[in-house]
Amino acid sequence: RLEAFKPAQIQPLDEQGQDDLISYRVKEEQRGEFKVQLAVVTAGAPELKESPFLLTLLTNLFNQEGSLPRDRTELYERQVRSALKLFFSSREAATVAKLGLNYEDLAAVEDRSFEFLRTLAFVCHSVTKAREFDFNSTDASKKFQGALADRWGEVQTEFLEHSRGSEEVTGKAFETSEMEKWLMPQEGSCVSILVCTSEHERKYRFGHLTVQEYLAASFVARFKDPADIWAALHDKRQAISGQWNREVLLFSVGMMDEDMFFGFAALLLGKEDGSGVLCALVKELAQRWGLLPFTRFNSSSSAFRTHRIWNLSNLLESKFQEIRTPEAVALGLCHPSRELRRMVLSELNLFR
Repeated sequence: RLEAFKPAQIQPLDEQGQDDLISYRVKEEQRGEFKVQLAVVTAGAPELKESPFLLTLLTNLFNQEGSLPRDRTELYERQVRSALKLFFSSREAATVAKLGLNYEDLAAVEDRSFEFLRTLAFVCHSVTKAREFDFNSTDASKKFQGALADRWGEVQTEFLEHSRGSEEVTGKAFETSEMEKWLMPQEGSCVSILVCTSEHERKYRFGHLTVQEYLAASFVARFKDPADIWAALHDKRQAISGQWNREVLLFSVGMMDEDMFFGFAALLLGKEDGSGVLCALVKELAQRWGLLPFTRFNSSSSAFRTHRIWNLSNLLESKFQEIRTPEAVALGLCHPSRELRRMVLSELNLFR
């Protein structure tokens, strides 16, 4: 009987579908304001309203807080923090005390939990490269637990130095086993973020892959050196330009300051191996940042910033010319493979 089932893919919402979802989830007297804010938020990111999942998140946040986030990054941060706030605010004082927490300082508990979730997501994404994880005694699980403990130790050292709130909560380091007790899905747990896939085997995963990707990216955004970002998102198993890393990379770039972005772009171009993949990636990221195409005369930036953009544009052009000599382009355009000829033309159009 199972042979009768076929995989299905959720399609983007059309305008009618968007209106139906909004009408169902937002009160009539608030729909006008919601749509005004939605138009601003989605002006450069139509996927926020075309995705049933993302549009539902937007309606949830609007209903709770009366305003919408400015972009996709803020959307996910507010969603995760909102879920944590709801989870901990519903705990009774006695329950919270059993966890060794100060009930009067729930804001600090939420902050610590957010830090743990993004550390967990980073380890899943960058170390084990998987969605599912567990706390068992297998070799794979021990590797996961060791990496999580190491990273969590590093994060806590930094977090405790800048923490706020009472010493009862923020002045103490928590083991990963304690964080597991707080947050892993069980009765009354934070199931809107994490789900249990096997209660018997204690296996878990983030409820939605994009939540894992956002949290992993927010961890990556903490790095101060572009080389650390490269090391976190590129190895023999998964290239930084690969599909597994794409959303994490896009989220991370959106969280970078401008100095970090220019340094990271220069590092990527320095790693270009002649395939042209990293050149194309840098151009796409720079376009998302609004830095390319470079136009000196319509730039409202400072002279220093304009010069940096001009340098990046020149570096990108030089690198492409270095790896795509006239001879190599001619050979590609004359190749018997239609697919290869199409790829060469596409690349030339991208860097013209």
